[in-house]
Order: sequence, then C-alpha cells, then structure tokens
Amino acid sequence: VLQVAPASITTVETNVLPSGGECSIVGDLQVLQPYTVQCSGWSNDAQFNSMYNGVRLSDAFIDDAADIFSVGPPGQVTVMILIRSRAYLDAIACYPIEAHFRNNQTAEEFFQNAATIADGTRNVGLLSIVATATADAGQSGLLSVEQAQDIYAVVTDQIVSDSKATATNASADDIANDFAAVSAIASSPEFIGDETIATLTEEYLEDRYDAIDNLVANEAIGGDELGSMMSSVVNMLDSLASTLGADDDDDDDAGQRRRSRRRRRLSVDDNNALANKIVDRVTECSSIALTQARPGRSVTFSSASTTVSGTKFIADNESMQVPPSCGVDTQSIVIPPTFLESQA
Repeated sequence: VLQVAPASITTVETNVLPSGGECSIVGDLQVLQPYTVQCSGWSNDAQFNSMYNGVRLSDAFIDDAADIFSVGPPGQVTVMILIRSRAYLDAIACYPIEAHFRNNQTAEEFFQNAATIADGTRNVGLLSIVATATADAGQSGLLSVEQAQDIYAVVTDQIVSDSKATATNASADDIANDFAAVSAIASSPEFIGDETIATLTEEYLEDRYDAIDNLVANEAIGGDELGSMMSSVVNMLDSLASTLGADDDDDDDAGQRRRSRRRRRLSVDDNNALANKIVDRVTECSSIALTQARPGRSVTFSSASTTVSGTKFIADNESMQVPPSCGVDTQSIVIPPTFLESQA
C-alpha cells in the first residue's frame, strides 16, 4: 500500500500597505510659498513624508503630515505623499495630489524669495524645488539667465557644503535622494555656469563617492542600488557636458555681449580639463557599479549622447578560456593577453 503524505502548505505573509485615509494641500498655492499638507483617516501609527520630482522633502518620516515643510513648485504638478506604518517601515503607500501653483511675483520678488530660501536651507528637497522654479522663471523670461545662474550657484553650494549624503553614516537612501535632487537641477543646464559644473563634477561627486565607498565597505548597499545610482550620475554628467563651453555662433560685438550674459565661462584650458574630468567621472560610474558584482558581470549605461560599458573579470590568463571584451556593438575591444599577463 502506497501512502501519500499530504502536501505541505507554505504560508507567505506580506506587509499590508496603509489605506483608508486621505490627504490634501492647504494654503494659497503660490510658487516658492509655503503650503500645508493635511492627512486624516489613516491609522494611529501612520507616519508621513512628501516627495516631488523623485526627491523626498523630509529626511525622515514624521508623525504629523502638517509638520512637513515645503514650498510650491511651478505650474501643474503632482505632489506625492508617502505614508507608512511604524509596524511595517518598508511598506509605503503613495498618495498623489494634483495641484497648480501660480506665480504672481515680480522678477525682483521672485529672485529675492528664491535666494532667501536657497541660502537658508540645506534640505535637498527644498533646494531642488528652488532650482526647478528658477529654471521655469528663466525659461519664461521672468528672470534673466544671469539671475538664474546666481540662484543655481547658491543652490549647488548648499548641496555640496553640507548634506547627509556625505556623512560617514549616510544610508544608500540618503545618497540616492541626493543624486535625484542634483539630477533635477542638472536637467536645465542652460542655467548652470561653468564654475558650477566644475563644482558638481569635482567636489560634489568626490564627496558622494567617498560615502558610497563607506557603504560598500560595510556591505550596506546592493549591486542593484549601485547600478541605479550610477545610471543617474551618468545622465547628470551628460546634461552638464551638453552645454559646457557652448557659445553662440555670432562673432560680432553683440554676439560677444550675449555670450558674456548667457554663461560664466572658464578659460579654454580649464574648459578642456573639465571636459576630460567629466569623461573620467562617467568611466568611474561603470567601475563603481561593478564593485560588488561577480567576475563576468557587465554593465552599460546610456544617456542622450553618452554610452559607457564595463566588465569585471579576474586577470588570470592561465584559467581564462576566452579573453574578456568590453564595450557595446561596434564600440568594443577584446582585452589583449599581454594586459592579462601583466595583471595576473
């Protein structure tokens, strides 16, 4: 007699997302003016945060949504309210709020307001909103390019000088949020002076890479997170490089005056050095992304005008059957045996 034991039953439990509540924005919805978030109907242990353009507005989730401080971004936008339970910190619900923020300020009022906010905070979420609003004001003609560049310079200095993303105890989430903020800023490179591009390319990334090295050393970040971070950095660098040193075609005096107003220029030598630095930084991205990968793994990052590829391998020519290659499509090379022998 064959006896068949009953099949074992595996129970899988998942965290339940917060639900049943609602949130709204209260206040005079003006660009760069404070507004209040009100939430009700959620569980007593609910905590809140807010996100705009992929950047969190608060460093941590807080108990009362009304304590989230933010200012209005430009135009018709979606403000995302994040809700989680203290019992399930990784189960986060998203509550989108559609809102239209008007800008009734004069050029002088807007400039002073943006400069004051940027100069008074190091919150990357607020700084990214100031940059987005400034770009909108520059594109509409409310601000001159020079005024927009002045605000962008303050925003960049604040992010570079003091950020959670540079601390030795920075989390992967902190760094990813920081990169999201700078990517939002870099999306309008026409308002970024060359000196600001140099700051972002050199000092800014140097500090962030040090923080990433610390996470890798402590095994506090995964390969997928590294890849996602480096992809955003490649896109940021591509945006910055797209207008580096770009001039108008005019050679007359009027054209020269337009160029001087349009961007703060570096010397030719400094400009070339910065362009080379950007290329080096892009190459570094593939190396960092492969830090925790197993040998044989490859990564490729593509942006509007840049593609970078990297392959991780063990330089042991004796055991390697097929020489490794690196690159994509026709832009690739096979690593020569002489290199492998010298590295083994």
